[in-house]
Amino acid sequence: MSVMMQSPDGFKSFDGTEVHQPTALREAFDVLEESFTFVDKKLKDPYLAGILRQLLKMANDFFVQGDKRNGTYAMQEVEGTIWPSMQIPSRHAPEAERRAHGKVERYAGVVPSPYPYMGSKEDMGEHQRRLYLTVWRLHTTGAEKWEPGQKDAWLLLAGGQVVRAKSKSRKATTQQFCDDLADGTALAALRAENVFGDLFIYDVEELGKARVSVRGKQQDFKKGTPNYIIDASAWTSGKGA
Repeated sequence: MSVMMQSPDGFKSFDGTEVHQPTALREAFDVLEESFTFVDKKLKDPYLAGILRQLLKMANDFFVQGDKRNGTYAMQEVEGTIWPSMQIPSRHAPEAERRAHGKVERYAGVVPSPYPYMGSKEDMGEHQRRLYLTVWRLHTTGAEKWEPGQKDAWLLLAGGQVVRAKSKSRKATTQQFCDDLADGTALAALRAENVFGDLFIYDVEELGKARVSVRGKQQDFKKGTPNYIIDASAWTSGKGA
């Protein structure tokens, strides 16, 4: 995680001295490769371990080229293969298998996922945009409390009303989102999270559109420059998340 967050040119020293970023990047990946024996022991699958070693090399290559998006994604593929709870759709694994073994069997038929990628507010559908802006205004005007650690769930109903989801647990709310979007009770669903009062996340979906995750620090939202991350739909696909 540390390497993922600092690559390719955000490495810092403990004593504040200047860091030569290319050297720091190479050394960080050297440590990961040297520690890969722990992955071998956990997986007990030499064929799969070979793929992950190649994925790690591909991640390094992406970072060297300045491609943080694909470098980070390749590392997340490694992470998600080792720890299934963190699994993400495969993007670079088929190519890693081909490079490692000269064939594609484990990932045969896998179509590389284009998600996630950076987009803009223009990627939002009409219902997504309306629900997001409504909830965001409720938070910023103080009409609804928005405190560190708080998580909210909202629906844009077919009649046009914006309401809180009634379900209390995250699992039940996810199911409600899936059901209401599928049967037309709701036009859009949104999950919001205030992370330590410093990072705001709004995940919003509508039928027929990709999920848009609007993320940023408080000042980013004030300046109107949050990040718009486009991801595969979950609630409208019935997969949950």
